[in-house]
Amino acid sequence: EVITRVLPLDEARESGARALFGEKYDDEVRVVSMGTPRTPGSNIAYSVELCGGTHVKRTGDIGKFKIVGESAVSAGIRRVTALTGARVDEYFASQTQERQEKIAKLKDDVTKLRTEFETLGGKDSIAVNDNEDDLAAHIKTLQKQISELRRTNATQSASADEEKDIGGVKFLSRVLPGFPAKD
Repeated sequence: EVITRVLPLDEARESGARALFGEKYDDEVRVVSMGTPRTPGSNIAYSVELCGGTHVKRTGDIGKFKIVGESAVSAGIRRVTALTGARVDEYFASQTQERQEKIAKLKDDVTKLRTEFETLGGKDSIAVNDNEDDLAAHIKTLQKQISELRRTNATQSASADEEKDIGGVKFLSRVLPGFPAKD
């Protein structure tokens, strides 16, 4: 059960209520208490806060609870951001949708890279699981194989009669349209 009382500030602190360091409080404050005493024989509830901002009659009214962020407020004090109730379901539905869209894009990228790889003479018949990590890893593998195949194809097509001797150094120049500079 959540118990809300309005008490003078000094009495609220004596009751065990925790105040945020540096916060300004009026002479009378709202004190929110939740839970059973922390230690046997104590009359201090599990949580006693000044101006806790809670607007439920029982903590169980909150229902589902999902922490979505946390940050530092000041030294030793953290702020936790959470969703409750139906908002948790909406959050997970949104996360699922985003994950599905990301997987669809990764699968599309794999298809495009496979086409490019096969155009260059490679063969990719590896079955890839439909999860982000496996698809991303396969994309990196295909990109590496495509780079290697481009370099191999470019050097194999060179002939000895195209070489020039410049100051005792054999030199071969070649224009490779559409060839990425990093390759």
